[in-house]
Amino acid sequence: MEPSMYRGIHASLYEALPTEATQHIEKAIWLKTIGRTNEARAIYQNELGSFIDVPVVIIERADLEHEASRWGEAWRILDKGLADVKESNQDLDRPEYRLMALTRAMLGTRHRGDLESSANEVARTQSWLRDVPIGDYTDVQASCIRRYVICYLFTRIYSAYENSDAELLPTCTSNEPWSGLHELRRSLCTRNMTNEANAVFRVELNRTPYR
Repeated sequence: MEPSMYRGIHASLYEALPTEATQHIEKAIWLKTIGRTNEARAIYQNELGSFIDVPVVIIERADLEHEASRWGEAWRILDKGLADVKESNQDLDRPEYRLMALTRAMLGTRHRGDLESSANEVARTQSWLRDVPIGDYTDVQASCIRRYVICYLFTRIYSAYENSDAELLPTCTSNEPWSGLHELRRSLCTRNMTNEANAVFRVELNRTPYR
């Protein structure tokens, strides 16, 4: 199934799930979209209970709680997931784990006042994507950029954090702050990754420029 056939924006991670579980997670995402949060939550607890430690399930479950304004619960889901990854000696530099860490840092800035983690994840992401052309970003990397932007903005709002280079996405062809988001969105559209492009657009539209 092509990525554009899915509602979820991390379809490349579905390969870790059997077909039936993929269908369940897609249904949960749809229920989240239409505001039926409790029904979506029940799917994660029941139908997806056997896959609760799979990265894409952790990511989407945390996103459900985040969008339901349960920042603390979303943070705890990701924190436990990352702790389990670390305990099992898996590679924390894998894209899906980087996304989990970025999202945890984003949530932690508001939920726990943890500015250091956000600043660290911004720098870590800059280094990781430094030589990756925007036109080659995967769905997970595009989501990492979305979280990266919010981590940066939250850290700027709540502290004296300064890192103007962070406003220039790695390999962006323009020196205009955040113009890389536009490049990324256009690239995703040309690759028929419409849902991913829409998710980037929401960040592009709502981010606050600093002058």
